[in-house]
Amino acid sequence: MPATSRLSLYLLVLALILLPTTPVWATADASSSLEDQSNDAVNQSSGVRELPTYAGGVKARIRGQANSFAPASINFLSQAYLKLTGADISDDKMIDDFAALNYCDVMLRYYTDEFAWRTTRDSIRSEITKNLEKFPEYFVLRGTLQLGRYDFTEEAFMLATRSALERVGVFRITTRSINCGNYDLRIIPMNYTFRLNNPITLDRIEIPENKAYALIRKMEVDGNSSRTVYVNFFLKVHDFSSNFGGVRNRQDFGYSLIRATLMSMRVYYDEERKFLLYEYTGDPSIQ
Repeated sequence: MPATSRLSLYLLVLALILLPTTPVWATADASSSLEDQSNDAVNQSSGVRELPTYAGGVKARIRGQANSFAPASINFLSQAYLKLTGADISDDKMIDDFAALNYCDVMLRYYTDEFAWRTTRDSIRSEITKNLEKFPEYFVLRGTLQLGRYDFTEEAFMLATRSALERVGVFRITTRSINCGNYDLRIIPMNYTFRLNNPITLDRIEIPENKAYALIRKMEVDGNSSRTVYVNFFLKVHDFSSNFGGVRNRQDFGYSLIRATLMSMRVYYDEERKFLLYEYTGDPSIQ
């Protein structure tokens, strides 16, 4: 097939469309250590599914469920960044950054050919314009907590000292590399700080004594001597600050401050987040 035909076919399938989200009123508690969220942090448990691979290896990602949150990965955050900051998508550097985060396969194939990339960039710009209002505003952060000893009077596991939360209102997503060839972001931030309007205070996980006993026995069987449990934080993003960091280079990783509300939090026994232990609901009226 001629190169121009392959390019035309490839451009037809450029679509990374996120359908509108509606928050799930989940719950849980805050985490002392957030897991890294890679560009490929897309899974069934977060309500996102991957469509089959099309020509050239491009995968279109859509919301698999109406009531779901996007993973707090840099690619989904870049979409929210464009939507909520009123970013200038006529700026070619902005589109190139967005492409590196959301269409890396396409960029690796066409970026070195400035003529092919000009057409590809315009197609990506068109997709952004068409779907901007569908980009996510709700996100889930994943982390861990460590249970301490069970308090029989309070009927609760006290959280280990390093996991206890006292007006915790800041979460950070740090990225050192976007892994898209040798491309360096120039405008879109790589690092984000979530600042909550409703900070969390939590020093215990309330569980009835009989269930607590069964939980400890299961942890013994599973070899979970550290009593580690898993937590999801469900957030609504309101806005982003301006990008900080000045001129972008490999030692300057630019960041943005995000104002957000904790909608809810859930603590699970297992890393797959199938067995719910505890729910905490933030105040959704706080904006």
